[in-house]
Amino acid sequence: FWTDIFFYNLIFEGNDELPLAPSLALTTEPGWRALCFIFQPFGFFAMIAALALFNCFVYYYFIKKYVPPAYYWFAVFLYVFTPNMMLVQSSAMRQALAISIFLLSIQYIFKQDFLRYLLMVFLATLFHASAIILLPIYLLGALKFKITTPIAIIVTIFLLSLFILQNYLSTIMSQFIEAFVPQYSIYDEKGSLGYGLGIAFNILIMYLMLIFDRYYRREESLINRISVLGTFIIPFSFVIMLIARLRFYFDPLMLAVYPFILMKAHKVIPEYPLLFKYVFVMVLISYSLFLFLGFFQSDTWKESFGTYNTIFSSPTMY
Repeated sequence: FWTDIFFYNLIFEGNDELPLAPSLALTTEPGWRALCFIFQPFGFFAMIAALALFNCFVYYYFIKKYVPPAYYWFAVFLYVFTPNMMLVQSSAMRQALAISIFLLSIQYIFKQDFLRYLLMVFLATLFHASAIILLPIYLLGALKFKITTPIAIIVTIFLLSLFILQNYLSTIMSQFIEAFVPQYSIYDEKGSLGYGLGIAFNILIMYLMLIFDRYYRREESLINRISVLGTFIIPFSFVIMLIARLRFYFDPLMLAVYPFILMKAHKVIPEYPLLFKYVFVMVLISYSLFLFLGFFQSDTWKESFGTYNTIFSSPTMY
């Protein structure tokens, strides 16, 4: 509350040129308001360009640091053609910035530097409050256990049961939101299970992530397990679509997880590692393109994303 008051007085008090009501200002994260204030002399599109540059730097850093060089091309392809990454994040700028900060903070989990990780998560919450859910992820770095085949099967069956029990999940989530965060009860739109292609794909990927985990190095395993945790958000997003936004924090990690699987194919499937790699890559490329094309046919996105524009499309940079 005091942070809101401070930034409102600093940025908006006595400034008649900013068409922003006090009620709206006080419901926007203070970090984003401060960023708008910093870029006010340069214009809105200058801020977009700066954020895009920062986003490119973070993803370059992440791919360079964690993805095997042979699969740089694959990681870039997935980033471009997976709708929830480059496309949606170009619109959801506040959360995209929080996601980038989270990607930079993962190194502190490896180093078991809780203070710096805490500061990075706090910084992310200044731009998107939902980033607070990332705080418990630090505990994954302290937990040391081996994922055996029986554990992988049990966890996969549990994920499948969450997809099956949609009606029960809907009731529980609705009650939880009304009790603890009633301001979000207006976002009651539900997702669709479609034809089950997405469910089958995510369950299969979950199982592969679990059975390959035992062959990873410590850093690879941690990234993999964070991704596994993020997969459990998917069934809840079918209940309330707003929850799907939480999944955005975990999607970029798959840019590294998929190459991890490809690099260890000879360990899990020694008889046909090359065949597995070709099939795995082709399935992922086909599925990504299917989602990409479907994105532009969706009533939710096609109007806003149907026509490509750059910052130079505007008659003015302000």
